[in-house]
Amino acid sequence: MKKLSEKQLLKEVKEKYEYRDGSLYWREGNGRKSGKLIGGGKGLYKVCAVNTVPYYQHRLIFLYHHGYMPKYLDHINNDRYDNRIENLRAVSARENQHNRSINKNSKSGVKGLSWRTQTGKWVAQVR
Repeated sequence: MKKLSEKQLLKEVKEKYEYRDGSLYWREGNGRKSGKLIGGGKGLYKVCAVNTVPYYQHRLIFLYHHGYMPKYLDHINNDRYDNRIENLRAVSARENQHNRSINKNSKSGVKGLSWRTQTGKWVAQVR
């Protein structure tokens, strides 16, 4: 199926699913699916399909509550599986980068601080 407009997607999500504790569940009246958790995934984010089109579940939850889907959406506590509405916020591209967690390969354990092997010194960067 083709991707729905934001308005159509909101209608579809409100009709088929209900939000509880950071997750979406099938509404009553959907046969075997009633009350069951939708979505899943072992990747970076929980994913679910609406009319066979995959969406990140946190984006659908934000749409469900606020009626629009922002270009950038942030998990305030940096936990990608914590999709409670109070943990989600619309942000700019700049704000989204600012709330990133520390890189796995960080030697300092601090954002903006890196080791330069050429000079043998620590370098701090603030943007």
